[in-house]
Amino acid sequence: MTEPARRKPAEAPGGDAPPFRAAPHNLEAEQALLGAILVNNEAHDRVSSFLEPDHFYDPLHRQIYETAAKLIGSGKRATPITLKTFFEAAEPIDAGLTVPQYLGRLAANAATIINARDYGRTIHDLATRRGLIVIAEDLANAAYDSPVDFPPKEQIEEVERRLYALAGGSGHDAAVMGEAIYDAVIARIEEAHKNGGQPSGLSTGLKDLDAKLGPLRPGQLIIIAGRPGLGKTSLGTEIVRRQRGAIHFFSQEMTAVEIGERMVVAETGLPSGEVTEIMGGLKALAKELGIPVIALSQLNREVERREGNRPLLSDLRESGSIEQDADIVAFLYREEHYLELRPSLTRFSDLAYSGQDQGSEA
Repeated sequence: MTEPARRKPAEAPGGDAPPFRAAPHNLEAEQALLGAILVNNEAHDRVSSFLEPDHFYDPLHRQIYETAAKLIGSGKRATPITLKTFFEAAEPIDAGLTVPQYLGRLAANAATIINARDYGRTIHDLATRRGLIVIAEDLANAAYDSPVDFPPKEQIEEVERRLYALAGGSGHDAAVMGEAIYDAVIARIEEAHKNGGQPSGLSTGLKDLDAKLGPLRPGQLIIIAGRPGLGKTSLGTEIVRRQRGAIHFFSQEMTAVEIGERMVVAETGLPSGEVTEIMGGLKALAKELGIPVIALSQLNREVERREGNRPLLSDLRESGSIEQDADIVAFLYREEHYLELRPSLTRFSDLAYSGQDQGSEA
């Protein structure tokens, strides 16, 4: 495919080779991606989240991508025909190739859409390398040319800011985040002052539990775990009963009638199965609605085999998924419950020990 024309770098005196290397780039990847977009606009959807026009090395490719992105963003199709209007007056690439003709060649030689994201990543990575080169050159020049009284610390901070921006951040994020945290803390202090010095947040309605968990804050996900029969549902319904306003109670184990026997609450469906999906959904719900969400979880049987029967995080079913999303995990433990079960637990342990001995003898 014919490449867009470019000026050759000026030669050094005496006709020697240029005293510098070409910046990292891949014109073939840029052509392949643009062709894929012009044939199937879904290719743009696969790269639009990370690829910007400035990431293209060739100025014409940069203009083509930017124009196509604007058309697609406005709900229109980006094709060689629809883009032709924007480039009819553009300077020809060479004597025998206009830009509209070049658009047609890009589409005719388009790569499959499956590779669009890979091409986009290649273009993005090369642009990042070019950005690093520019920052390094500027740093070297500044270090050579800066006045003696110019603090090197300021040069370092400037380079850090530019590197952070190159990595995808914003040079203003730190300041904005600091302001946001400050405002949030002040807001909580003011709210606590209005509440007579009490921390802001929701109460479970149970003083002993509040003393352990503290106020429930918007966006939190709290896990209350325990083996069957220890009172997870009773505790959950009691917390709901003590709240004011609308409360939602979700359950996969009990019917609406069974829950209604303890308390009449709103009933809705929860996705079945992959605990990971459920936990992610609950955490997202807590953030979206700005409310604390309490979920009840069972423990596996390992807790009954352990001396002392005290629960651990590893006893949670799908513990990895729960630990990843939960802000608080609280365990229910009643010693008298296990004292009542102690004879049967002892028999179970003896049976398991006896089976191990027989196996070793065999």
